[in-house]
Amino acid sequence: MKIQNNSKINFGIKLNSIEVVETASVTILKSDGLEGIKNVASKLSGQPLKFPGHQGYRHLAEVYGAKICAKYPEVAEIAKRVQEIKSQNSFIKKDDLYQQVKPMIDKLGKEIDIEI
Repeated sequence: MKIQNNSKINFGIKLNSIEVVETASVTILKSDGLEGIKNVASKLSGQPLKFPGHQGYRHLAEVYGAKICAKYPEVAEIAKRVQEIKSQNSFIKKDDLYQQVKPMIDKLGKEIDIEI
């Protein structure tokens, strides 16, 4: 049995909240390229993803994003808002998009404890 000496109780996997929202909405907000989606997918799968092959990171983001949204309605609400903003203005820059949803992400905190 592995003993964890944490000052905070952790029931699942601690992930950066921005990366979780990126995965749930399948949209890059702050990360460089697909790094946020890669981090979330590899941590939730339990092993590093070396060769996603035919599935690709977009497919993994859709799969894990659906699981996250089903279990965490706060994240689902933010992901829905990101999609609404993108549908209204498809040429929006990622910084502008991030600034519009930043207050909602700040309510989640810096890290989210996720259990799937």
